[in-house]
Amino acid sequence: ALEPWDAQLVPLAVAIRAKRAEFVERFVPGFLETYREITNGAETVSVRYLTEVATTEEEVHQQWNEAQNDDRRLRRTTRGIHKDDLAFDLGEHPIKKFGSQGQQKSFLIALRLSQLAYIEQATGVKPILLLDDIFDKIDDKRVQALMRWVTTGEFGQVFITDTAPGLFLDQFRELVDVFGKCATRAPDRNVPFGGKRLSGKGDGDRGGQQFGCEIFHDVLPSQDCGLFSAGCST
Repeated sequence: ALEPWDAQLVPLAVAIRAKRAEFVERFVPGFLETYREITNGAETVSVRYLTEVATTEEEVHQQWNEAQNDDRRLRRTTRGIHKDDLAFDLGEHPIKKFGSQGQQKSFLIALRLSQLAYIEQATGVKPILLLDDIFDKIDDKRVQALMRWVTTGEFGQVFITDTAPGLFLDQFRELVDVFGKCATRAPDRNVPFGGKRLSGKGDGDRGGQQFGCEIFHDVLPSQDCGLFSAGCST
């Protein structure tokens, strides 16, 4: 008989469903803001929580009782919390099928940056951000927007790898104006999560300008440092 098992699993399924729905509701606004910043609002995306689990224990018991014949015939559980999923959409269509490689990569990067901000808010600790081979398959405008985003001083340690060193340096040079001054804080980095906003400060309350200078001096070869010296405080 499956009833003793259902009696233990149903309350857990309802609780897990509620927690997952709560997380998605809090996480998605920050993700959408991050995606808009990276893509300059070029397209509309969404993240949806897909579940067949009802919101009350009584309804879940009924769902699982109705599925018992199929479960026995197929020798597997056909209804339950394990069937939950997330839908990643571009417009009204799955981004996996209808999105370009650049759009898919932008989506993934926005997810990771949003996860980092969410974890920081939940724990008070800045996670290390690793961006591996990020310039491949995304256009220059999105790369520039991403570089502005991660060099604002809002993040902790950031490690960036790429197979084309020249392109990597070019992106940092474009963050500096014609007078050689360091890039300043990107607009509206304070991403809302659950009605709250992140601090808007980097480690030690460093402003975006000073932090940008530190990045330039750390990553550029010695012959290039002069490009970014004017106006820098290191």
